[in-house]
Amino acid sequence: YWSVARQYGLPLIALTDTWRASQRRIAASSFRGRSLNRDNARFLLELRERHEGPPVFVAGCVGPDGDAYRPAEALTANDAAGLHSAQIEELAAAGVDALVGSTLPAFSEALGMGRSMSATSLPFFLSFVIRADGTLLDGTPLDDTIEAFDQELDRPPTGYFVNCVHPSVLLAATRRSRRRTRVLGLQANASAMSPDELDGSEELQTGDPQHFADLMLEVYRLEGPLVLGGCCGTDEGHLEAIGERLAADERRA
Repeated sequence: YWSVARQYGLPLIALTDTWRASQRRIAASSFRGRSLNRDNARFLLELRERHEGPPVFVAGCVGPDGDAYRPAEALTANDAAGLHSAQIEELAAAGVDALVGSTLPAFSEALGMGRSMSATSLPFFLSFVIRADGTLLDGTPLDDTIEAFDQELDRPPTGYFVNCVHPSVLLAATRRSRRRTRVLGLQANASAMSPDELDGSEELQTGDPQHFADLMLEVYRLEGPLVLGGCCGTDEGHLEAIGERLAADERRA
């Protein structure tokens, strides 16, 4: 991925591999007592020191407590703030550049996570799984979510992402959005299958990198999204195809 960024002269955001590394999950694992979040951040920060080329930003990644495709498993705002605060504080102390709450299916847990991130001094982003009608998986409209968080949090998110859906989903949702300029990024699935279909799939679903990149370029040309990346079913081929499209688009401009 860093080679792709160098090849096409693109800045890169590298997320720590800590989506499931809450204190509760670490305590229940064979890694209990280990500073996994700090170690993971340090690993990426040390890699960055050896990186030559465009800027690389390291973001600490935090995920929901339950299944990201099942909003009924989401925590309340208070419980979420209590659970996620320790992980967020550890990532912030490790020296990451920003924080990302990723693959969030429900308003309540995202609000609690946002409160904990707002208490740090770091830029932060909240990233949602959405449907083509512009709602989170729990049915809350994304526009309403953004407006509520921008007003209720002591320090609002720097911006919002969408992830773990096909780019066609964001394209459909943002065409009717009044807040799309606050959606600054998309980490997209390669497959156009819905979350319900993917949740029941026994095999990893992928798709053609060239078609994927065409749709991602269309997303990029909207008013909001500036950060493009891959989620389920993507690999370096999909990111390279995005790099090719962006470089060609820049030459035409």
